[in-house]
Amino acid sequence: MPSSSRSARELEDLISATRLRLRMHAPFFAALAMFADVRFTEAVPMAATDGRTLWFHPQVYGDLPADQRDALFLHELLHAARVPAVGVNPWGSQPRRSRG
Repeated sequence: MPSSSRSARELEDLISATRLRLRMHAPFFAALAMFADVRFTEAVPMAATDGRTLWFHPQVYGDLPADQRDALFLHELLHAARVPAVGVNPWGSQPRRSRG
């Protein structure tokens, strides 16, 4: 059910639910998800990452069905996991928007 506005607590609960589902179905990715810094901002159209932080648009993320939220979260998590671990952010200080 679409919602025009969700509280920070509701959004945190949605992220927690995604992490729990990953834990049940994909333990390896759940381990990565435990360390992901997740933030909500209207500055991205849907989702973005800079390799350290996963950003999600609060309304878009909140309005997705659970399976699509999980897929979007995992998609961004995998982008973050692919960033070289040499301390260099190839996208500068701006989040990288997903293309898929």
